[in-house]
Amino acid sequence: DGDFVALPDWQPQLSSNERALLTELVRACEEAQFTPPTVSELASEHDKSPDEIESLMNVAVGTSQLVRLPDKDTRDAKAARRARLYLHQSAAKALVDRVSSQFSESDRWTISQFAESLSLSRKYAIPLCSYLDQTGITRRDGDLRFLLPSTAIGS
Repeated sequence: DGDFVALPDWQPQLSSNERALLTELVRACEEAQFTPPTVSELASEHDKSPDEIESLMNVAVGTSQLVRLPDKDTRDAKAARRARLYLHQSAAKALVDRVSSQFSESDRWTISQFAESLSLSRKYAIPLCSYLDQTGITRRDGDLRFLLPSTAIGS
């Protein structure tokens, strides 16, 4: 996994407090659906550092409970990390289903149209659209996005 080598069944060793916090973090993302809290918001809520929260969120990514959304703005790495979003797996699946049912292959849409269709702010719309592009659900063409054929309803 990246720069690390481990046995396939290796799991990080978490304390009971870390396991409890991880459960709370995953639950918060699941309940939020398409509007998950940022790492900074979670850190503030749980009186932890953003680094501690991000470490636990990465454990959840490693166990396929969460997916890390692409950073909205990568010009300032520290700010991007504090604003980082993690989407629950159930929300990721629901997002694909929703986009596939709301847009046809011939539709082209902007971030604003996407945000409006899901009642989201740009804070969430941009990373969600980037995630859809990154996973091959959609493709970006300038300011427009469109569904790729394999994600159309009935495929």
